[in-house]
Amino acid sequence: MALYEAFEHVAEIWHSSQRDAATPDLAGEHLAGVYAAFENLAQAGCVDAAATCLRDHRGLRGLSAEKALPPAEVEYRVGLYEDLVHGADPGGMRLALDLLEEERELSPGQIEALIRGLAQRRLAPLDVQARAQLALARLLAPWSSTDRGQSLRSPARLAEAQALYESIQEDFEGTEYAVRAGSASWRLEHLTPGKMAPDFLTHDPAGNEIIRSDFIGQVTVVHFTDSAGSDLQSSLDRSEAMGRRHWDDRFVWLGIHRGESPDAMEPALEGTLLWGQNAWEGAGVSGAAQAWRVPAREVLVVIDPTGLVLAIDPSEALLDRHIADLLGDLQQQGRKRQAGSGGDSGQAGRGAGGGAERALLESAHPIGSRAQGDGVDSPEDQTP
Repeated sequence: MALYEAFEHVAEIWHSSQRDAATPDLAGEHLAGVYAAFENLAQAGCVDAAATCLRDHRGLRGLSAEKALPPAEVEYRVGLYEDLVHGADPGGMRLALDLLEEERELSPGQIEALIRGLAQRRLAPLDVQARAQLALARLLAPWSSTDRGQSLRSPARLAEAQALYESIQEDFEGTEYAVRAGSASWRLEHLTPGKMAPDFLTHDPAGNEIIRSDFIGQVTVVHFTDSAGSDLQSSLDRSEAMGRRHWDDRFVWLGIHRGESPDAMEPALEGTLLWGQNAWEGAGVSGAAQAWRVPAREVLVVIDPTGLVLAIDPSEALLDRHIADLLGDLQQQGRKRQAGSGGDSGQAGRGAGGGAERALLESAHPIGSRAQGDGVDSPEDQTP
């Protein structure tokens, strides 16, 4: 009881400072004293003390989220994490993993060192070892372009990550960790920027086949969601917005929606100006989600007209730039072909692209009314 009374006292000092946004930076001695109090409590077995300090550190000095922590405070922060990582309490180890996944104050190298320490603790519970090894492998070879540490990726780090994934599959065979490791390893081998996107077969709500390779020659965005209710509508709205922004029949958005039942899709489709194709798959157990072994979260893959993966989960601004650049390249190629063939007037206008390309577009065109010419009707000319 005395331990938690002491914790509540220190936490009140911490939170009272948070309530005053104008609190100036505390003197180094005071700051060190508060951290020392939290660390003593954590070492005495009060995991909540470490959690409170690591989660709510900003308010103590009245700083905005944009201002970096001073080196001394970063050092205190690393020390608290090390107490959790190297302590004997399994709950503290699990807490460290949870917090490190969201950590934004430490550098990628500091985060990696802490997670590596957990991954190498042979006396840690098996679930902690497996989770830490998976987290370390993701840091060594990030799959998504938004993952931290993407810039640190190298052949040596990729090889270490793949070795970790193989080890997890052997040491934790038959568990969810082995399955996740196998899927992550496959994605690094087959679904990363610069690789040819593997094919997949899925179906739209009417049962019609959707085959990814049918869209060769077009700029393709494949958007996986775990959709239900508002999430599904948000995904469809995003598809519509991207279609309006990049109004070109050589751009297609493939929405792969995962959920327990397709019933939610029909009402969501009503009144939506669709751009591309949409499929519903049962909780990621079949079709495109299974073929690409995508994790159970939102995933966005950008594919160029040749079928090469260009980006995984780019930011919204980068996604826009990728689409615009790829469509610009296609337009430039079309102009060169026209110039080389004497400028056939029948191929003029947006969306022109040669006989073979035109046949492909006729068979795999985004949903929506097409004009009789080369392009598509503008958004204003279409009726949802």
